[in-house]
Amino acid sequence: MKKNLIFFMSDFSFGGAGNSISKLCINLPKKDYRISVICIGKCSYKKLFERNKIDVYQLKNKKLIFSIFSLSQILKKILKKNYKNILISNIHYNNIILTFIAKKIDDLKIILVERTPLQELDIYFSKFDFLKKKIIKFLIEVLYPKSDIIIVNSNGIKNGFSKHLIKKVKVIYPPSLKNVNKLPKKLKKNKSFKAVCFSRLSKEKNLECAIKSFKFLENQNISLTIYGDGILRENLLGLINNLDLDEKVIIKKLTSFPQEEMKKFDILISPSFFEGCSNTIIEALNNNLIVIASNCPGGNAEILNYGKSGLLFQTNNERDLYFKIKRVINNFNFFLDKSNKHRNNLKRFLLKYNLEKFSKTFENI
Repeated sequence: MKKNLIFFMSDFSFGGAGNSISKLCINLPKKDYRISVICIGKCSYKKLFERNKIDVYQLKNKKLIFSIFSLSQILKKILKKNYKNILISNIHYNNIILTFIAKKIDDLKIILVERTPLQELDIYFSKFDFLKKKIIKFLIEVLYPKSDIIIVNSNGIKNGFSKHLIKKVKVIYPPSLKNVNKLPKKLKKNKSFKAVCFSRLSKEKNLECAIKSFKFLENQNISLTIYGDGILRENLLGLINNLDLDEKVIIKKLTSFPQEEMKKFDILISPSFFEGCSNTIIEALNNNLIVIASNCPGGNAEILNYGKSGLLFQTNNERDLYFKIKRVINNFNFFLDKSNKHRNNLKRFLLKYNLEKFSKTFENI
């Protein structure tokens, strides 16, 4: 039976989740699938989707809770007779509401996708929001079992689910890479190093930690470029200025896909409080950068083979990050060679392998 896939995501902007979903939508064979996308507000991939015959529906109200009726109407419009209708929802706030809606519509399967660990709730909600956090965790426990399957992008996220939910959870890595690059970067001869972060400028990305670590590196021949934009831009620029790091750390808006910019750098730093299965880390490894990432809840340690393919530092510890950066710049070729010995592990993130896993999931649901 042909499948009618409906992908929902609140923020369909350029980034990890948007990138993964767009690759999935575009590369699934159209002879087997009819594909639609629903999002709130702007969809950065709209032209790309339309070129690939993917219908795009945009909800006008930026708050999903106020769009339940219009979303229900769109879903009923998209449903097809004699098709297997499958709604794929992303991120727990959306998942809670979408599960509630989907279970009131006949002939509609629902897949919930979690791309970040549930510990994320502890970052977003302060101790003053204790009740909100409790309500969301309660709704997850009540509504997630009503879904047909839960897909996560790392074992680190899977292990964060409760015992009665974990049996519904399936791990599928993001379809990040078309191929694994064969030619490693030549060994570095000069003593000048360029580090980079690709990130939203937001709380959970913890870029303050990366910036503060460079205060300890004032006398080292290394610079940091942060590519991204977000609500903390002015705060981060102020921190750089206050630490007298204006000539060592700069923030730029990203004007092209990260893969193109990555090739200019030696080291990727990922200091997040939590991560899913980071496309940026995977792409960095594939482009032969040495990765230094926080050992945070989620998929960082898993991607880096628990320290064999890169370095892990204690989350939110700028001094430990400094020590790891210092180790790399003092032994760069050693760590580059060590990372390259484990390049075969990148095959688990290949597009073709993970497309097959998604296809089997859609078939068997």
